[in-house]
Amino acid sequence: MSQVNVYISDDYYKAHLSIKYEEDTVEVEDVLNALHDRNVIFGTDLEVITALVNLNEDIYDELIAEGQPHIHGVDAEIIRVHSQREIHPALLDDGTVDFKNLDVLQKVSSGEVLATKIPASEGINGMTVTGKAIQAKNGKDIKFKTGENIELLEDGLSVVSMCDGVYKLVNDKMTVQNYLELLNGVGLETGNISFKGDIFVKGNVISGYSIDCEGNL
Repeated sequence: MSQVNVYISDDYYKAHLSIKYEEDTVEVEDVLNALHDRNVIFGTDLEVITALVNLNEDIYDELIAEGQPHIHGVDAEIIRVHSQREIHPALLDDGTVDFKNLDVLQKVSSGEVLATKIPASEGINGMTVTGKAIQAKNGKDIKFKTGENIELLEDGLSVVSMCDGVYKLVNDKMTVQNYLELLNGVGLETGNISFKGDIFVKGNVISGYSIDCEGNL
């Protein structure tokens, strides 16, 4: 007697058919009975089954039923416009290195977008070939980490600077300072300083370096 076997994948999302012929024939109904015996009730492809049976030859591990795999949601992601950067002095045309115009400050303007959020996506539930519903997980939300002078827009997907100032990460929080503190003075490490707000200088301004500010110094 011919052997008709249905195999279900480990995740229960696929069913495969194998037929080993003897002297008798195999009908579509025989395959459907084998599916019923394995409780396969979802995603059966009758057209494929009919075509396979009509071959009248041994077949092995042919896909005849497929469920709907569940898809977990993707977690939210925050994309910062400004990243921590390394400061490298520029090489001038005459071969010397410019240590004065280092542009060490990450200056931002009022209303400037500092970070955006890609929202978490919802999961899509699945269904096995045996008719079992599989619950998918939704992606997890994430909150902006913000400090002073940062505003969250109404859509909840962007944060902007509330003033002109210097962008910094303080304890991993996005912060904009509308003043500038130079604890070690002005010189080789800072280069020339240009800033719209107030500047507090603790230390010396090395000869040859300059400070330009529109606020108090």
